[in-house]
Amino acid sequence: MTTVPELVAMFCKGDEDAFNQLYKKLYPKLIRYGLSLGVEHTVVQDAIQELFIWIWQNPQKIGPAQNPEAYIYLSIRNNLITKQKQVQRREDLLNRQIPITETTATDLPYLDGDSQENVQIARLLNELPDRQREVLFLRYYEEKSIREISKIMGVSPQIVRNYAFRAIKKLQSHRQFLEKILYTSLSVLVLF
Repeated sequence: MTTVPELVAMFCKGDEDAFNQLYKKLYPKLIRYGLSLGVEHTVVQDAIQELFIWIWQNPQKIGPAQNPEAYIYLSIRNNLITKQKQVQRREDLLNRQIPITETTATDLPYLDGDSQENVQIARLLNELPDRQREVLFLRYYEEKSIREISKIMGVSPQIVRNYAFRAIKKLQSHRQFLEKILYTSLSVLVLF
């Protein structure tokens, strides 16, 4: 299976099929990532489309990236943040309050169904600050390294470790959560 850096290099050399493969490989991951940030599905889809149009038009800009996948995640994250700010400004101009919606278990791509356990997990995750929740998603669901997460989020690796530590510490008292999501990954935590 061809890696993302290999596909980017092939695309930068003019291989259009490599671009298609890159899109197909990253699209589902980017959808899940965007949804994990609490952005609406259609907004995430639009942002991904815009990003890949930009990549198509500017292959020379992504080619030199040391880690193209992290670059793409960072780009989509920044795009979604910008879109959310634009929505916020529009809402503020209309003097309407933005309703805060809680994430349900069915909104989270890494939980199967709406079981009572999954509803509790969704509730626990909602209690975490956004950045801590983002770190957990990238680390345990997308299986990104600390270094990759730090590049995606634009913070130092130590900050990523701190977010992960605080999130896990807050969730430790909830055994169901640990058994469902982190049980197999606890040994990885030592490697932070």
